[in-house]
Amino acid sequence: MDNQQVELSIVIAMLSLLSLIGTLGNASVVHIFHRKEDTHTYTIFLIAKAITDFLTCLLVIPFTIYMEYFDFYIKYDFLCKLYQFSITSSIPYSAFLIVAISIHMYLSICHPFLKVRTCTVFRAKILCVILGVISATIGLLVGLMFGVYQETGSSPFITHGNGTQNLSLETYGHDLSKEKEINFTGLCQPNFLIISEEFMVGYQKFYTALFALCFAVIIIMYSLIYCSHVVKHTKLFQRQKTKSLDLTVSQSNGGDANSLSKDTEVTLVGKMTETSLQKSAGECTKCTKSFKTSSTKRNQNLQRTARMLFMMAMAFFATYFPAFLMTNQVIEYNMVVFYMYFANNVVNAFIYLCMSETFRQEIKTLLCKK
Repeated sequence: MDNQQVELSIVIAMLSLLSLIGTLGNASVVHIFHRKEDTHTYTIFLIAKAITDFLTCLLVIPFTIYMEYFDFYIKYDFLCKLYQFSITSSIPYSAFLIVAISIHMYLSICHPFLKVRTCTVFRAKILCVILGVISATIGLLVGLMFGVYQETGSSPFITHGNGTQNLSLETYGHDLSKEKEINFTGLCQPNFLIISEEFMVGYQKFYTALFALCFAVIIIMYSLIYCSHVVKHTKLFQRQKTKSLDLTVSQSNGGDANSLSKDTEVTLVGKMTETSLQKSAGECTKCTKSFKTSSTKRNQNLQRTARMLFMMAMAFFATYFPAFLMTNQVIEYNMVVFYMYFANNVVNAFIYLCMSETFRQEIKTLLCKK
């Protein structure tokens, strides 16, 4: 009992801190991303994730503190179902958004032309709504499995003072072994009054398989991105090596190469003057340099964004996986480690702050205005 009290005190302090920091941090993220004019597809997913994290830190975490402090004793059945709905729907919605972000980054890096045609801002908004409906359905089914009323059995026999028993009239013609009654217990726990126990067992397997699938998709997408990045840099290195070899060969040829280039120039240019040729060559060189610079800058921004979103996925995996294993009884339950999954609703704001120069500038501007 002493160990449980210590764990409970640590959990309450930890969740209180996460709730405060997460509410402020996610409110700032929503404010900054909502003000951005150049909205990208992945920005829609980040806004949806920040809103979910904000509501979780503002409402769900304090509700969890209350439930743990009072040992899940609650007076109203509706609040019990609401708590189970909120905590169960927010978790898969976060997982779905992380999966959507990983697929989006895979298309952006490995199949950019397909991404331009398929991934639009409007479709991203529609996808967020669809994922929200699916998550709400999952949470609703779990909420219906819980309640503060329990079905209990009572003996159908009436015991008299002399020790004799007579069959009660209420149960005559019904079950002769026991009579079912629904009593108020005050504990928010599974009661199987609306949904059967068999359905709940199958639903738990489905829920576990759903999270395992989300983890697998995230790992596969970022593995493909990494492999594509390595292959791309390998090809670039080989191309640069080939160019350097060609340059060495052309320099070793000396005058023959110069005479050949002059003959080719006379054949191709014809009546064009040497001045106009140099001018055209200069303009083409400027255009090529400008295109390469913009393309390089665009690739660098995409790579920075991919690294930031990869850190989000790793944070999600690190915070949810221990709770996932405890829920499926793979490892021993520990209250402090279990509730660390709420850290996922807080850590994203710090990832943006550490890995995005634009976000840091926006935070500085916001603080200076305040």
